[in-house]
Amino acid sequence: MVGLIHPSQRSRPVRDSSAPRAGPMAAPRPALSLTAPAWGAPAFPLAAPRLPSVVQRVTEPPSGVTVVMEEGTGRVLTVTNNDTKGDIPFVVLGAYEGDFTEGTAVLTLAKNAVSGVRFASADTKASELGAMKKVKFTVTTVPKVEGLSLEPTEEEETVGFPFAVSTKGGLLDERFTGFEVTPEGNQGDIHYEKHGAEFGASSKLEYIKKAKEFGEIGGKRFCEAILKNTLIRVDPEGMEQRRVFIANGKKIRTFYIWDPRFSSDPFAYAIYYTMTHNLKIPLLSVDPKILGALREAGVDVFAMEREVVRQLLEALVPIRDVQHQTLAPLAVIKQVIEDDPLLQMTLALGGGKSPPQGFHLNIGEE
Repeated sequence: MVGLIHPSQRSRPVRDSSAPRAGPMAAPRPALSLTAPAWGAPAFPLAAPRLPSVVQRVTEPPSGVTVVMEEGTGRVLTVTNNDTKGDIPFVVLGAYEGDFTEGTAVLTLAKNAVSGVRFASADTKASELGAMKKVKFTVTTVPKVEGLSLEPTEEEETVGFPFAVSTKGGLLDERFTGFEVTPEGNQGDIHYEKHGAEFGASSKLEYIKKAKEFGEIGGKRFCEAILKNTLIRVDPEGMEQRRVFIANGKKIRTFYIWDPRFSSDPFAYAIYYTMTHNLKIPLLSVDPKILGALREAGVDVFAMEREVVRQLLEALVPIRDVQHQTLAPLAVIKQVIEDDPLLQMTLALGGGKSPPQGFHLNIGEE
């Protein structure tokens, strides 16, 4: 199954004759499977082995949510957390198959009207819907909009955070104390296995030393960014091999060599991934001042979002899973499909499989 790729998983693959590596687009979690997309776009259920459900944390339900529906059609467009003002992933009962993913709002509809909202506080089996907590909700409707603006308006609620960006270095001035430890394990062990050979490191200690040296070296025109506690350093454009270093405060998160086959811009991807995955902020909710500073530095996170969405769709990842993994609005996903006839053909053919019943290329029309 394909998922949104951690920046470190986009590094240059190292061939191992004794054991083939998993593909760079592999993802650890099974995707939600849709049988009928909300707005008529194709959704392809992918067969994947079910992983054991392990609850490592519990996401607290919001005090309430706001559901935005399209006037006249009853399509659900977004579900907004009233506490954080950020969009959260959602599913509509009857339009998907499979278990609920943590942090997902589960909607029930009756005659194009929302009749109830529940919240998945941990990976929950579909049979356990009755045990999920009900959430207060309000519903607003918006006119059907033909066009799409990718820029936030002044009236929209936005999220700010400590931020700086430079393509001439000078931002990072830390002394790093090794790799961070997360619920998944020691990241030094994990990333040495993935990327140690890329740097010719014969041991984990050598790999950690190389990562620390790169993160602390001065006097070069690195591409650097600070997003809250995340520190990013990437070799400048024009180098044959661009190293990517990401840290969480004084702890190193990953160190790898960019592979241009997996993203067009390693610096933009690292920033995009940090915003949407680590900080869990949709791009349209990011403070416009931050987006403006990125544009001035030549970093186009919206183009990177569309690139990632296109890659997931080409791999036939279900629409709802694409939205969950990228935090992109359904309108953006729809626009990516409409702008790419070859992608439409790929979705129509389903990778050589029969398309889902009722699928047609008239995207967005009933």
